[in-house]
Amino acid sequence: MVALHHGQPKIMNLKDIISAFVRHRREVVTRRTIFELRKARDRAHILEALAIALANIDPIIELIRRAPTPQKQSGADFASVGSGQRCCDAGARW
Repeated sequence: MVALHHGQPKIMNLKDIISAFVRHRREVVTRRTIFELRKARDRAHILEALAIALANIDPIIELIRRAPTPQKQSGADFASVGSGQRCCDAGARW
């Protein structure tokens, strides 16, 4: 049977076709899982920042009001509230 393998036509038997398909599916599932894991970790990080912000809402509102613009807010200010730089960046976007 003729099939495309790595973009090239190749004569393959059924065993080779199934093996190539299984390798392809394994790669697809692995890539999808890595993508979803990264996305879930980023979301968890943002939710953690929001939980910290909610627990410390009064100091955070004061920090935001004192900053001339959202871009002028520094991570050091938010670090005093107990949040990291990535959390601060995520919080500034909201």
